[in-house]
Amino acid sequence: AMYFEQHGELYTDVDCPPSVRFAVVGMRRATDPDPYSKHMAGSRVLRDNLSPTDALKAAVIDLPKKASVSFAVDTDMEMSDLVEGMRLLIAEAKAGFAGADY
Repeated sequence: AMYFEQHGELYTDVDCPPSVRFAVVGMRRATDPDPYSKHMAGSRVLRDNLSPTDALKAAVIDLPKKASVSFAVDTDMEMSDLVEGMRLLIAEAKAGFAGADY
């Protein structure tokens, strides 16, 4: 599971749960298509707050109920490593979830 914190405390928001299983999230770069805005990339938050020259430093974690977490890091390489790692975690969680007997 992934937990969200703010200033060391669990983050609570009506649109964003305090935790979510990796099996139900998605990960995309700011340069990937926005599934909620036709012909756009990233997210509304990133488009409104990030210079296009910094797009390779940003990504979006898609959560259930059309919620998302948009964020940026210091370098393109950091984001590449982070996205690759997150996508592997998500794929592994989805494979485990699909194979589980519930």
